[in-house]
Amino acid sequence: MAAGRPHFVSEIGHWMVLRDGRGRHEVCYAATYPVWGPMKGRSGRRLVLIVAEHRGHAAETAIDGLAAAPADPAVRIGPRRVRFRTRGAIAFAPAARPVIHDLKAYKRVYLGVDTGRHGVATTAFSLDGFTKAHALSRKICAIAWTGRPLRGDADSTETGQHHASTN
Repeated sequence: MAAGRPHFVSEIGHWMVLRDGRGRHEVCYAATYPVWGPMKGRSGRRLVLIVAEHRGHAAETAIDGLAAAPADPAVRIGPRRVRFRTRGAIAFAPAARPVIHDLKAYKRVYLGVDTGRHGVATTAFSLDGFTKAHALSRKICAIAWTGRPLRGDADSTETGQHHASTN
């Protein structure tokens, strides 16, 4: 695995722990979306909305009090502040209400997109209008699908998924 390229290590509840070759980083996914329109791709799997932070190649996270609402595709913000120190790629602010049911309210988030042959690409989107902003595949610190671990050879061109380990 190339240094800096994340791969799935383990999932504990709604928190995902991933290793990017330079150290261990914790991220949290907030909700999933059905695959829509031009982003549907071949698999038709659901997209993972994840909250992560990066600073160039040395990714760091500053997530506190964020978890996915059980059995409901909503973002639950805890009583503590959710902070991000980033280089302008994400704007995911704490909310006044503890539960956000309208995910379109978030202007820019990270979405994992299954591109089939070429693997999983990560892109920043504006959910207000579902407008593609710009690719961040070289800067994202962590990506993962919900529902099942990422399995398969890290270099596979058929599955395009990162190698999974539960160690």
